Amino acid sequence: MKYANSLLIAVIVLGAVTGWGKQLGTSVTKVTVRVVDESNQPVTNAHIRVDFDNLKTTNPWDGSTPITRRGETDKKGEFYAAAKSIGRVGIDAQKEGYYISGSEHIFHTDEKGFLQKWDAAIDLQLRKKVAPVAMYAKDFNPIGLTLPADQVPVGYDLIAGDWLPPYGKGLTNDLVFTLHRENQGSTWTKWDMSIKTTNDGDGFNPIPITQETPQSKLHFPRYAPTDNYSCRELLLAAKMTGIQSFRRTNSPPDANFFFRVRAKVDEKGGVTQALYGKLIGPVSIFIHGTNNAKLEFKYYLNPEPNSRNMEYDPKQNLFLMAADKDVKKLEEERHKLWVEKQQRPDEAGEKAIQDANIARRALELSCEGLPP
Repeated sequence: MKYANSLLIAVIVLGAVTGWGKQLGTSVTKVTVRVVDESNQPVTNAHIRVDFDNLKTTNPWDGSTPITRRGETDKKGEFYAAAKSIGRVGIDAQKEGYYISGSEHIFHTDEKGFLQKWDAAIDLQLRKKVAPVAMYAKDFNPIGLTLPADQVPVGYDLIAGDWLPPYGKGLTNDLVFTLHRENQGSTWTKWDMSIKTTNDGDGFNPIPITQETPQSKLHFPRYAPTDNYSCRELLLAAKMTGIQSFRRTNSPPDANFFFRVRAKVDEKGGVTQALYGKLIGPVSIFIHGTNNAKLEFKYYLNPEPNSRNMEYDPKQNLFLMAADKDVKKLEEERHKLWVEKQQRPDEAGEKAIQDANIARRALELSCEGLPP
């Protein structure tokens, strides 16, 4: 079972029905799930799945298999389940109109494998789908964003999803990446990376951990804040030994940020128009060899001016939608050519269709499967 990064406020009481001191794998453990909404009100008729990990056989080396219980929450938002377990229980909760939520619980045991605590309470929350919107969204964690040059500032266009010339086809300088590298003998390489916004009124706003809902698929707040974008630059720095093939560092101390770009300000410095988004980290950098660096992070950008809505609709990734539109247009032109003139596209036309499909498939690596 996939334990979703979702929304459910569930109180999980895992109890050894057969009493204290029972050995794992032989004890029947009890689970009470209480699902609530963002107002802490019970959610009735939520679909619950509980997986109790248990041994396949009496031989622990044979591995484990889940014992699954399913049902719906009652008028109190609760669901009860019991089964034998070796110490881990996973829970999913979902309901139409809400984002899925999930969690797991690990039993405490002593060195002999006996249960020490059988009752545990875990709050999980189901969050409503309010107003999901189309966004430009990319995940560079699977493949990395290759920095085309170091020692010089390199601009990146968040809507084009590309570097500015001469390294790409971007048009607007939304973020500027600068990697400085300094060799210190044959043993160490010192480097630092900065990520800057470019306009007055642009900036980053760290997302406090207290505003996150880690067990919900909608992990972060629905709306970006209006103000407090005074942070204009993110910094990463580290040293790398000469024998290391790469070095990774994360963005301390904040891992996730809202950002504001393309801001326009009035004569008093007030922001009159801007685009808002979220940068999900931790921002990591890989140094490969001596000439190449790759960044890892996710970003979401709402293209509607002044809209602070950060509830992304995974079915409306604007990068994929634009690629689909390009492919469809070329295929329609090919069909029209065949219908009207009984001709197939020339070699250049066929290659254009092939290239558009290749570009679409390449986007899937960084654009599909992003959570809201």
